[in-house]
Amino acid sequence: MDKKLLLHLTNQIEWKSLLRGFLLFCGLLILKLVGFTFFPILLFVVVSLSVYISEPPERKTVFVSYIFLLASSFVILFNLPDSFNIWGTVSLLYGLLFFGLFSFINFRFKNRSVTHGAIVMLSLFSFFLALSGYSSFSIQDGWSLLFIPIAFFGMFFLIRESLTFSEKFFGRKRMVVSGSMAFLGIECMWLFQFLPLGVINASAFLAIVLSLIRDMVLANEEGELNPRFILREITIFVIVTLAFFTVSPWNL
Repeated sequence: MDKKLLLHLTNQIEWKSLLRGFLLFCGLLILKLVGFTFFPILLFVVVSLSVYISEPPERKTVFVSYIFLLASSFVILFNLPDSFNIWGTVSLLYGLLFFGLFSFINFRFKNRSVTHGAIVMLSLFSFFLALSGYSSFSIQDGWSLLFIPIAFFGMFFLIRESLTFSEKFFGRKRMVVSGSMAFLGIECMWLFQFLPLGVINASAFLAIVLSLIRDMVLANEEGELNPRFILREITIFVIVTLAFFTVSPWNL
């Protein structure tokens, strides 16, 4: 294919992905401005699903992430203060995230599994952040226990999607691995309540921990779990842990 034609097609796809990310960004801004009432939400859902359906068949690989990002963006923006500096920035970040997701659908990245894993990690972070605004998962609080199944199945579906690009996980095996990691995620959510982590840090930390565990599970099944890989994962975990505890308030 002629290089000029290829460059022209690439630029068209980039602009299309950017335009769709910008459209969702504007939609989130309008929702916050007019209030999260039935008809604005319905219109935004129709538009966002129409945008998704118009994408190529590769869109199926990020369907769960897309839905969770949309849902969590509603919850997070709904709970944010009315200061434009805050929710305007959050809406912009989601717009950029959707732009990255549409770019993933349309472009052939060198390592799609790694890129897809990053999308799932950000989706997990957004999901945890939205969920933490309603519950701290305390046994003493009966109402908070209702959110445990929501957290479990949210992690289950996102982790299951993250295993899409591995030929080692399919059918019942993928369900068992996803369920086991989701259960581990619930245990971590309970444990993190006793650590000096804020809501944002705890959500990000949990998303990274689950992503690292996912990488190790994949590496083990694909025969790449060697000392070098383990050392790299441990190094990442230590650096991330130190970073989060450094910026977190120690008010035990």
